[in-house]
Amino acid sequence: MSVLRSQPIAEQGARAWRERFVENAVANVRLEGLEPSPKALEIWQRYIEGEVSVEQVGELIRALPTGV
Repeated sequence: MSVLRSQPIAEQGARAWRERFVENAVANVRLEGLEPSPKALEIWQRYIEGEVSVEQVGELIRALPTGV
């Protein structure tokens, strides 16, 4: 039986791991009584998609103007 996948199985697992990582990070921010900005969420989405590393996410978020 052939099953078509848009991504290799290993990449699907990595993406799922990144999604859980981001969900936990956002939950931690909310536990602190904060809400991530739309721009920060866009950056995290780029991480989930595998476009940037977690280190790059940190750099990009730190570079955001306060209140954005």
